[in-house]
Amino acid sequence: MGPSDEVRRSIVAAVGNRADVEFSLDLPFVRMRKVGKLPTMIAKFTTDIPKLTAWGEPFLLGPGSIHVAHTPQERIAKQELLDAVDHYVELATSLVQNG
Repeated sequence: MGPSDEVRRSIVAAVGNRADVEFSLDLPFVRMRKVGKLPTMIAKFTTDIPKLTAWGEPFLLGPGSIHVAHTPQERIAKQELLDAVDHYVELATSLVQNG
């Protein structure tokens, strides 16, 4: 994916004059850089990172499953919390050493 302009144009074209089209929210595709040996993934979910522009370079990292995040079923195993500490140390260490 990429910028939403093409998708928006396609939707407006498909709807034609049959209805008014209004886009109330646009959260763009985000690509973040790989840091150290931390695992990466592609997620078909959105984040508020594009709106957090005054906080420096963004990194999206945390324990738990994205599939249940921010839902009533959200849960984090104790081992995931312990592993998260190692991930945060890896992130901080890599940033200090390599920028």
